[in-house]
Amino acid sequence: MSDPPSDLAQWQARVREWLRSCARPRDGGDDAAGLGSVAVFDNLTFEQEQEQLAAAAAWQRAKLAAGYGAITWPPEFGGAGLSPAHEEAFAREEAQVAVPRENELFSVTLELVAPTIAAFGTPAQQRELIPRLLAAELFVCQLFSEPGAGSDLASLSLRAERRGGGWVLNGQKVWTSGARHAALGELIARTDPAQARHRGLTAFLVTMDAPGVEIRPIRQMGDRWVSG
Repeated sequence: MSDPPSDLAQWQARVREWLRSCARPRDGGDDAAGLGSVAVFDNLTFEQEQEQLAAAAAWQRAKLAAGYGAITWPPEFGGAGLSPAHEEAFAREEAQVAVPRENELFSVTLELVAPTIAAFGTPAQQRELIPRLLAAELFVCQLFSEPGAGSDLASLSLRAERRGGGWVLNGQKVWTSGARHAALGELIARTDPAQARHRGLTAFLVTMDAPGVEIRPIRQMGDRWVSG
């Protein structure tokens, strides 16, 4: 249940006070530096991207410690258990101060993979992974696109076969943004080739340093690294 408007306004006032104690107000120079950019990808070196991720992760942990890093998440996962209106109010206030820029790994980790594990993961996965994902201690990339299929998941060919007590994955993925910085990858594989194109697919979490995993960055003509 949402708080009454007066209570939400008081909560937002506390948020504003906390943010102003941690960060300066944004100005036009922040937009020029990329803090106000709407671009998904930045033209950064590997080291620069590492620094960007470290700064954004530190900010996420500061928000989490103050009760603002997982506003709508339930308390059992380390969240505040508040309403979407609270999250929207925080976003409006945060947009007014200069904070580290997040890249696409944040949205994949916090907005796609963490909720998926909360909904479909085992209790052990939830206990082990969700607190670390919400704290930006682990980043997750998406292993969806393939060289022969692009982003058409129904045409993917990477297969997963049962062997003993585990799975063996065989194939390739491409355009995996942030792969070099990710500890885990959410991977879609074909587990039943006899099924129709949109069936027989299974999602896996793969450690990016697992045996057989090779990350090969792609360089554009302009000498920019774009993905793994």
